[in-house]
Amino acid sequence: MIQKRLAALFVLITIGVAACGQGNNTASAVLPPSAPSAAPLSSSGAVLAASGAAGVSSLVTVAGTGAVSAVEMATPPNGIIALQSTARTTLGTLTPSATGNVPLVFVQLTATSASTISGLPAATFSFATAPAGQLFLAYFNGSAWITASGPGTVTTTSSGVSVAFTAATFTPAISLAAGASLFLAVYSGAALPTPTPTPSPTASPTATPTATPTATASPSPTASPTAKATTSPTASPSPTASATSTASGTPTPSPTPTNVIQDSGFEIEGAAGAFTGNATTGWQACSYAHPTRQAPSTPAPGATLIPAVPSPGAVLVSTATASFNVGPTPNPTHVPAITSTPIPIAPTVNSGSFAALTFTGTGADTTFFTAIKATNGICQTFVVPQNGVLTLFVNEGGDESGLGFADQEATIFVGGVSALAAASPAPISVFQDLNTQFPTPAPTGTPAPAGIGTWVQRGPFSLTQAPYNLTAGQTVTLFLGTFDEAPSVGGFGEYMFVDDITVVGIPVLPASTKRAPLMQQRTRLK
Repeated sequence: MIQKRLAALFVLITIGVAACGQGNNTASAVLPPSAPSAAPLSSSGAVLAASGAAGVSSLVTVAGTGAVSAVEMATPPNGIIALQSTARTTLGTLTPSATGNVPLVFVQLTATSASTISGLPAATFSFATAPAGQLFLAYFNGSAWITASGPGTVTTTSSGVSVAFTAATFTPAISLAAGASLFLAVYSGAALPTPTPTPSPTASPTATPTATPTATASPSPTASPTAKATTSPTASPSPTASATSTASGTPTPSPTPTNVIQDSGFEIEGAAGAFTGNATTGWQACSYAHPTRQAPSTPAPGATLIPAVPSPGAVLVSTATASFNVGPTPNPTHVPAITSTPIPIAPTVNSGSFAALTFTGTGADTTFFTAIKATNGICQTFVVPQNGVLTLFVNEGGDESGLGFADQEATIFVGGVSALAAASPAPISVFQDLNTQFPTPAPTGTPAPAGIGTWVQRGPFSLTQAPYNLTAGQTVTLFLGTFDEAPSVGGFGEYMFVDDITVVGIPVLPASTKRAPLMQQRTRLK
């Protein structure tokens, strides 16, 4: 896939870490809600600015290759263990010590394409209020927090204090798949002990048995009569050596969070010029029966359903794709009169070379093809991973008067593509927006993203937690698209560009294919 560069205000990095030989590394799938932008890495490092925690701002220099981004948080993401002092017991396990360290701010670094992080040449954190004690910089290796640098140098500034940390080098370098994350933390306290792997038991040496010596016959006497020869006793059989004990094997590596969405940035479909038409291996154009003037997940009893359409309004676009117009529907009898002053919409991508455009009505009906009233969008089927988190980028706009008449939405159906047409279970609404340039540029939604006609991040949505409550191993279909109950060519209607869709978590087998444990029975030998 073509390397992606994110274009937003803040930086997000979601890294599955394999670093410094400190054990098996995993990363939390939970991402912060800021809209990140990626920076290309080099051997000298790229400076990533982040904010989000009250009274704290961060500047982290990341060296390596690829493209990454960063987001700042006041609390650790779900799935990341608490940062505290630890001590090793005689059994090799880590347990909290009597005095814990105090985390002050967290930074999540996320790779937007396959990346390698060789180190952090510098890191500076500004605090409005001076923290107490010595400050250290740590990173999470998937099972434990490890001190990377510190104590930091504290300098008083006009707005508080600045804490600078010396360079940290990762040996070996940390390799990151696209969508994986590395977590950093600044904390007050003391350096954390470096976890060491539990030693494997050494096999007991094999005993070398000694055979019982053979008895020697007494010499025969020379006197007559001839003495009877003394029979030599048979030597005792050599004992069989005990079996050599087998040393315990190397612990199974912890699984790494992975993005389970195929072709997240539409680079495969875009290069081919069409959707794959197979939602199990990529994206396809989709539609489903949508209740009139209702949220798809909470239709009123007896609500009228607008049926699905066979040719949904969804196309692949690049920056070279033709523009379309969005403008108010002319109404000369309206007071004041509404005249048509359309706005040209130039297709855009969040990163890479391609994105998807879903539309119902607007001038896209003229530029591309007519998308009749219904839901018009794209879908993909996937198996929900452990701690699965959905994140995507959207660019929304249109001309409509109220949420319910129309929307831009993300909706999940339990089951495969056929679930789009099923009466039950009810669809699960991830978000339902109405962001339009007309009649007034006032965003609405659940909640509304900041901005209309610009790329914004939606999510993270923790799919295995409330209100979605999906189960790891479930097969579900994600629908992304628009709805309008009365669109018109060049008038009423909505559009939504989508790009960089990820569902990050620990992959699992579909629930329908899991094997039950086999019952074993021992037969007595005769």
